[in-house]
Amino acid sequence: MALVKVGDVMHRGVLVCHKGTSIREVANVMRRTGIGGMPVVNEKHKLTGIITEGDIISKVVAAGKDPAKTTVSGVMSRPVRTISPEADVTEAARLMRDLNVSRIPVVTRRGLIGIITQTDIVHAEPALVDLAREREMLERVPSSEKLMLLSGECEECGNYSESLRYSQGALKCEDCY
Repeated sequence: MALVKVGDVMHRGVLVCHKGTSIREVANVMRRTGIGGMPVVNEKHKLTGIITEGDIISKVVAAGKDPAKTTVSGVMSRPVRTISPEADVTEAARLMRDLNVSRIPVVTRRGLIGIITQTDIVHAEPALVDLAREREMLERVPSSEKLMLLSGECEECGNYSESLRYSQGALKCEDCY
C-alpha cells in the first residue's frame, strides 16, 4: 500500500490570525470562509497557538465574555501539536484521534506551511482511517492470537484477498504470508 503523505493532502495558504485579534473578527472570518479553526502566529509568523470554534464556544460564548473585547491570546489553545509534511496521513489521523482534535498545523524548519484536517484525510483516502484503526487493533493482539483472517488489500502485493493475515506488522495475502 502506497503511503499518502500529509503534504499531499494538506491545505496550503492557510488563513492565520494574531493573538491581539478580537474573537468577533476571528469568528467572522471563520463564518465567511467556512473554516473551523485558525493557527495563531506572532509578528515573525511563528506558530504560537490555534483558535477553534470549540475554543470560542467554550471559552467566550459559554463564559459570557464579549467577543468584541476578548482577544485570541486569552482563548487560543497552546501548546500546539504539529506534524511534518513528510509524515504519513495515518500518523496524522492517529494524532488527531489521540489528541481529540480535528486539525493539525503542518510545519517545516521554516515554519507553518499548511494545515491538515480530518476532512482532508477522509477525502484523500476514505478507507485510510479504518485501515489505521484495524492495524492498531491488530498490533494490540498478542501474536499467538494473530491467526484471524480478514478481507481487504494485501499491504505487500496490493491484491485483494479474502484471507489476509497479520504478519511482520502488515496485513498479507496467502501468497505473501
